[in-house]
Amino acid sequence: MKLLLIYQGIDAKKNIEYIKLYEDECKRRGLEFSLCITEAPPCGAPFDLTRLIEGCSPAEDIFINRSRYAQITHFLEEKGYRVYNNSLVAELGNDKLLAIRYMQARGIPVMKTYTSPPEVYPFVAKTIDGHGGNEVFLIKDEAQLKKTLSELDGRKVIYQDYCDTPGRDKRVYIVGNKVVAAMLRISDTDFRSNYSLGGRAEVSPLTPDEAEIVDKILAALDIGHAGIDLIYHNGRPVFNELEDVVGSRMLYRYTDIDVVDLFVEYILANAS
Repeated sequence: MKLLLIYQGIDAKKNIEYIKLYEDECKRRGLEFSLCITEAPPCGAPFDLTRLIEGCSPAEDIFINRSRYAQITHFLEEKGYRVYNNSLVAELGNDKLLAIRYMQARGIPVMKTYTSPPEVYPFVAKTIDGHGGNEVFLIKDEAQLKKTLSELDGRKVIYQDYCDTPGRDKRVYIVGNKVVAAMLRISDTDFRSNYSLGGRAEVSPLTPDEAEIVDKILAALDIGHAGIDLIYHNGRPVFNELEDVVGSRMLYRYTDIDVVDLFVEYILANAS
């Protein structure tokens, strides 16, 4: 059996230590490991993905797609391969508007979301496929809106009401469709609390209201390994994003949870 980990080249360079965890875990368990680097084709051309499955067998080999391209997951599923995460989770985790509408349809609370700028400032603007908080903007006036949209140069953007508890969110880590940890992320200097942007973090068990939201999401999806992000408004938790390619630096720094070990164990338990 072979475990194949798919990354974009630029992300693979940023995650060398994390990739090594998978390689070491596979070695410990007697599995063959392979890192597959893929990039989006230019000018919207279709992916040429046949090279990914050269020498592979759907009956034996398993893919983890951390490239952020749901097209790759669709291709592999159509060829009969097991892929983590599945195509629905990959789509929701890489399209914020799709995720918001999906949760909204299932009675899960979300911030009010628009496809065009609302009339009342301030509000938040996000690219639908951005990650790590780098393409999330607090828009305070029309001049800032025009500047932000100009810099984004045609990227798809959604707009949301500004929550009344900025700089604070909770990342809920999921493995095998179960909660393995929850971390509260806090920033004292930025409305974004992302750990990668300098926010601090601490272990924080789910409250009953948070658990209710997470349970509804897990009842609607089959998640291999992902993150569910909650923010806070009017004293209640609200769904913010689903992170298909979830980072785990907080877990390894602040807990003794080896999430790669848990994930590989889950994959193998479901391999038959």
